Amino acid sequence: MQKVYIILLNWNGERDTCDCIASLLNLEYAQFDIVVCDNASEKKSVAFIEAFCIGLLEDKKINGFESIEQNFLPRHNYHHPKNITLIHTGSNRGFAGGVNIGLAFAERQGDADYYWILNNDCIVDPQSLSELVLKFDSAPVTGICGSTLVYAHDRKTIQALGGAKYHKCSGASYALGAFQQLGKSAMSEAEVEANMSYVVGASMLVRRQLIDVVGLMDERYFLYSEEHDWAYRAVLRGFKLGYASKSVVYHKHGASIGSDAKGGSPKSLYYLYRSKILFTKKFYPLLVLFVIFNSLFVALKFLVKGNLPKGLAIVQAVLIGKRAYD
Repeated sequence: MQKVYIILLNWNGERDTCDCIASLLNLEYAQFDIVVCDNASEKKSVAFIEAFCIGLLEDKKINGFESIEQNFLPRHNYHHPKNITLIHTGSNRGFAGGVNIGLAFAERQGDADYYWILNNDCIVDPQSLSELVLKFDSAPVTGICGSTLVYAHDRKTIQALGGAKYHKCSGASYALGAFQQLGKSAMSEAEVEANMSYVVGASMLVRRQLIDVVGLMDERYFLYSEEHDWAYRAVLRGFKLGYASKSVVYHKHGASIGSDAKGGSPKSLYYLYRSKILFTKKFYPLLVLFVIFNSLFVALKFLVKGNLPKGLAIVQAVLIGKRAYD
């Protein structure tokens, strides 16, 4: 059975993180270890997670637990799966920065076959990891595979079928199958994969060889578009993007940064539109003005509606993103 390292990122979301861990311990697939990367959360958040993990160890629900600093990533010699390592990253490094430390730790262990990058505000179905691994077994060229993401507050409504479709002229992305009813989508796995520009970062199973060929995620995004950048680079190197429809993950959606299905907080919008422009400048530089104009149009709509914080957040994102990579 292939070894999977499950990587969670925590930033003051200790209850979500522990709920996620608890659901992972009910997975049918048993050959995994959990790596929690903490992005300089408050002390009480870290203490909560440590106490929770120690309790799991005492109750023999896991086989090992260690809390380590990011500047010391040791090799472990655990004899059995289901261990948890909490890595203190030292600062708020954003999504890509925090996850990359977890990937580096898992790589150092030398026994990984896959990495499951999972948002800490997710609850997983017991079959979710088994179905992802089965998809890889049937599709050897797949480098990144996504799950059926379902809203945790409404477990009949789909957030995304694995990934999203990207429109390069506007910079807009549309989650495939969004708001359809679970079990009633007309899209097959093949149709989803044919339309997928990237796998949504809330649940991504990644083949170890992809790291060797493509490298880690680009940390310059901080939040948003890092998974799109990664998928784009992977496809350029010959990997395919996959979707495992029977892998179901319930997602609370943007718990740490205040984003939601209705448009998000000013902070989340700032990072979203900044990252759109960074991605376009990196891969489609001739189209960057189109993305900037589209972003400013969205900002204008917020301003006309009287939502000054959101409108100004997008304007700021455009100004910052426009100067990046120059």
